[in-house]
Amino acid sequence: MHMPFRWKDKKKEELMEMMARLNEEFITFCVELNGFGFFEPRVVYVNVEENESLRQLQKSVVQHCRSDLKILNSNYKDQVFRPHITIAFRDLKKPMFYEARAYFVTRKFTTKFHVDHVSLLKHDGTKWQVHS
Repeated sequence: MHMPFRWKDKKKEELMEMMARLNEEFITFCVELNGFGFFEPRVVYVNVEENESLRQLQKSVVQHCRSDLKILNSNYKDQVFRPHITIAFRDLKKPMFYEARAYFVTRKFTTKFHVDHVSLLKHDGTKWQVHS
C-alpha cells in the first residue's frame, strides 16, 4: 500500500494512532488472485485482480501517511498502482529468473480472500514481520 520508510521508535505512538484511524474507516472487501506476473529480470509475483476497494484503500494509506505522519518522500504520481504479491525477488538470481518465468507462466493459480483490516509490517533485517 505504501513504499517502505524509516520511522524512529520514539515516534511509534504517532504511527500506531494513524494505523488505528485507518482501521476505523476501513471497509471490508474481497481480493481475487489470478495467475502469475513478472518484473524482469528478478521478480515473480501473483496477480491481484482489478479492485476499486483496494485502490481506494491504497489512496487512503498514502493520504494518512502524508497528512498524519508527514511522510513526503514517496512520489506515486509517475507510478501506476499495481497490486501484487511478490513470491520471488532478492532470493531469485537473474540467471534463474527466466527458468522461473518459464515454469510459472504455464501454471494456473486462482484464489480469493477476505480483507478485514490493515497491518503494519516492519523489516527485522531479514524479513518482513507483522508489527501491528
